[in-house]
This record gives sequence, structure tokens and C-alpha cells, in this order.
Amino acid sequence: HVSQMDIANFINTLATVDFTTSGFVFCNPSADLDSVVSSLVYAYYLTSGGHQVIPVISVTKKAIRLRTEVTYYFDLLKLDLKALVYIDDPRLKHDLKSPVEVHLVDHNNFHNPLKFESFIIITIVDHHVDEKTDVKFLKKIEPVGSCCTLLTEMIKVSSFPKNFVLDDTIKKLLGGTIILDTVNLNPEKGRVTAKDKDMVAFLEIQDKDDVYNKLSTARNDVNCLSAYELLSRDCKSFHGPGYDVGVPSVSGVSWEEFKALQPTKAIENFATDQNYRFMFITMANFCNRKAERFIVVPKYPKKVARIPGLLHTLIKELDLEKIEEKKEPYKSWLVYRQKKLQLSRKVFLPLLKSYFDNLTEDH
Repeated sequence: HVSQMDIANFINTLATVDFTTSGFVFCNPSADLDSVVSSLVYAYYLTSGGHQVIPVISVTKKAIRLRTEVTYYFDLLKLDLKALVYIDDPRLKHDLKSPVEVHLVDHNNFHNPLKFESFIIITIVDHHVDEKTDVKFLKKIEPVGSCCTLLTEMIKVSSFPKNFVLDDTIKKLLGGTIILDTVNLNPEKGRVTAKDKDMVAFLEIQDKDDVYNKLSTARNDVNCLSAYELLSRDCKSFHGPGYDVGVPSVSGVSWEEFKALQPTKAIENFATDQNYRFMFITMANFCNRKAERFIVVPKYPKKVARIPGLLHTLIKELDLEKIEEKKEPYKSWLVYRQKKLQLSRKVFLPLLKSYFDNLTEDH
């Protein structure tokens, strides 16, 4: 029997919980607000129902400070972000039950970052393209604006566990995240669905404009971050025979502002540290009145002369306009302004992945 506790108390229990008998909810490796909140709320939801489940944030404890909107929101809601379980928690290394029971939120392809000898995917809740992972129990994948929308719907339609407390804190966690992910439910940005709107209404979020503005400002508050930190705060990757591709999303700066950080060395170091053979950097800057998106491909290995062919495909799909740089090193890079502003990395990544998959099949 699980006694009733709110989400703040649930976080406090993570210091002493028995890892050897627990399941785990893994968030997306980017560990943005949607991922962190989804993994926390879902683990709390499952634990309230009598299954001990621990949320695992898929970055190191030190790296969470780079997610400026996460640190801001947890501070605002008086939740102890440092007390969450991170990927470098030593307790994840020892004597876990076998197979390890894994739940995924905000992604649906588990790369087994902790190298579990044996694991089983119990449930998936996600809003990205379905990568056809097998699950034992529940798979809920829908193209909505935020993973938190799907969790909210699960809470709403289930007679949720009597030990689950749907209080103001959880409503704000979920609602604020949906508002941020859907650009304040703005249909022009192409990221909101009817379900996102319905769930924000269900969560009774007041002052949506204020919530969005503060979260958006926090996310774009990158003045204290170096070029290397900007690259590492939200990076997705995929791998195949002969290629490892990194796709960092750099938000809050324009291409000109990023160049001002003289990022060449940082890009080289980051690619080396992560073993990326290629990088496609996506940039989004919605701070100023003029929204902008860019795609930057730093110098790539000459052997792979087909990257421009890929970009030819993307130029059509994303409506890319080439920026001609006059000075080295940027002169030999590929830099594009993206005209279709509503298409985020969520659209770009599957296009990229399928191109690389086809390249491999050709050879």
C-alpha cells in the first residue's frame, strides 16, 4: 500500500528509495522541460498506483543547469531539481532487477545509455515519429504539441490512483510545459493541436501569456553559456554503419550572435567528445520581434561528398536559403536560413535519418 503524498514529497523519497526493486522512467536525452516534467509526473503517477518507479533525467546532474527553463520553473514551483535522479547517479550501476523495467517518455527508441544487460520496455508515452519499438504493456504515441499533453490526458481519463494528488503544482508543471511547447497555443506556429488546448483548459492555467513569456525568457536566457554549452544543452543524435550524426538545437541566439562566440573550436571539441562524424546545428531565435531559424553544417569530411545532395532535398522540404559567408572558416561551411519557421527539429531529424539510412543501403 502506498500512502498519499504530493509530488514534492515524492521527489524527497528519491534519496532513499530502493533502486534494486524499482522500474525507471527515462526521459528524452535532450532533457528539456517537456522531458523532465513528463518523466517526473509519470513516475509519480505510476508509483501512486502501487508500482515503485523512479524518474531518470537523461543528463548528468551538473548538466541540468544548461536547461535554463527547467531550473527557472522548478525554482518557481519550489521543487528540488537537485534531488531528482540523473544519468550519472551511482545507484543506477548496481544490483538492479533483471530485466530492468523501463518506461519511456518524450522519445520511443531506447538507446540503453547505462548498458543494462537485460531490459524490457513496459510503456511508452511520446509525441515523436513512431520508431516501432516493442512494448509489453502500453504504447501511446500521438503527434501533439507536447508529451505533457498525453500524460495530462491519461490522468484525466483514468480514475487516477487515489494516492495521486492533482494539485496546483502538478497542474502548473504540466500546463506551463504545454504552453511553452506550443508557443502559447499559437496555431500560426504549427505546433498546437486541439488536444493541447483541451488539456490546458482541463489544467485550469491562468495568465497563459505571462506563463509563456516567463518560461520563454528563461529558456532563451543563454548569456551565461559558452558555445560548447549551447551545443550540449539540447543535442539529439543517431548512428549507423560508418556514421554518427549529432543534431544540436541552439535556441536563443541568431547565427550572427553564435558566430560572435567564435564557435569553431567548441564545435570541434564537442564533435570529438561525442564521437560525431557529422553535425547539423539547428538554430532557433524567437527572442526578437523577428523569428528566425538556421541550419548550419560545419566543415564535413571531404570523403562524404553527398552531404550537399542531402541538403538539396532539405532545401525543398524546409525552404532553405543559402547564406554566403565571405570569411573562413565559415566560408567552407554550409549555412542556411530556414524560411518555413513552423518546422522544428522534430520534422528535420526524421528527414535526415532516412537520408543516412538510404545512403547506407546504397553502399
